[in-house]
Amino acid sequence: MILALETATTAASAALVANGVIVAEAAVAQTRRHTEVLMGLIDEVLDAAHVQLSDLSAIACDIGPGLFTGLRVGVAMAQGFGVAGQLSVIPVTSLFALATVAVGPRAALVDARRGEVFVQLFDGEALEPVPTTGPLVVAPERLVEIISPSMVICGDGGTVAQEILTGAGRTFASGSPTAHAGAVGLLAEQLPTSSWLPPSQLRPLYLRDADAKVNFIVRNDPSTP
Repeated sequence: MILALETATTAASAALVANGVIVAEAAVAQTRRHTEVLMGLIDEVLDAAHVQLSDLSAIACDIGPGLFTGLRVGVAMAQGFGVAGQLSVIPVTSLFALATVAVGPRAALVDARRGEVFVQLFDGEALEPVPTTGPLVVAPERLVEIISPSMVICGDGGTVAQEILTGAGRTFASGSPTAHAGAVGLLAEQLPTSSWLPPSQLRPLYLRDADAKVNFIVRNDPSTP
């Protein structure tokens, strides 16, 4: 049984997955308080399934891209549980998790804030997404060039991206606009154990510098007024 965590987006969730089935899942939508809510969600799913840490085979974690603070919380929690239970951790990206809500040619979007969007294109079955591009960071205006009319869009990429793509006649999948832990766990089950990591090697996938670092550089640039 795998405990899966998702904190890369504005939601937070935890799930237990075994043999292709989501045994239990708990989520809090539209939160920026990942640190405060995640432990409660983990307790909720463990209690619901009458499972203890010793019953787990691994911890799966959404490593991003997504919210910087949320990513750090999820990765740190996965590492902590991994060390405590002597368990391996399984990294899954938020874009792969989002891609599970559709089949065939599709685009997964995550709001990157600062006027940008994380996007990756996929093909294949829902639980076997095949990436046809790497993850990209782009302005919302560029999405129309990247996402063809024949593709289904998974996630919304934020309000601006959604408005641009809807106006251009693109189609959004009916699934959740944010990744969820159940999908993270189901994908983790498909991965070979050779991709499992010791907790100390788990790293977030940021794709760009943190806001604090960018702001520090700008404010300390002599050419900046």
